[in-house]
Amino acid sequence: MLSRVRVIALLATVLVLAACGSGGEVRRIYPPQATIQQLTLQAGGLWSLNVRIENFSNVSTRIDDVALKMQVNGIAAGEIKLAPERHVSPNSVEVFAFDLQATPDALAAAALAQSDRRGLRYRLDGHIITSDPDDRYPTEYESVLSPVPGLDGVFR
Repeated sequence: MLSRVRVIALLATVLVLAACGSGGEVRRIYPPQATIQQLTLQAGGLWSLNVRIENFSNVSTRIDDVALKMQVNGIAAGEIKLAPERHVSPNSVEVFAFDLQATPDALAAAALAQSDRRGLRYRLDGHIITSDPDDRYPTEYESVLSPVPGLDGVFR
């Protein structure tokens, strides 16, 4: 009788362990997020941006299209349009360079922030389109870029 109980317990343990491993890794897919990593004021009203795309998913994501409207201190600055067609690794980041011809009011706001050595509040609104997984994610983000000491015209 005792050996039957042991055999049944052993079989139950094997079945439970087999059930635990049969599902594989669960794909967790979250919307990617766009932020500005760095803004550099250039001559002629051009801004050099480092646009940071973060993949919070545990699977690789192919970024096909990024379309964002940018504001600084509540003023429309321009549109960021990227078509990187690049994979972003799981739980990772890719940075894309983009040159933006800023609006005159946004240029004035950035020049004032630079001369006063204070932060520049920015907002991004738009969408990110991915093809793997295939989806369109609305995105919005708001933060402050601070002037970098010793680097005139650079905000991070």
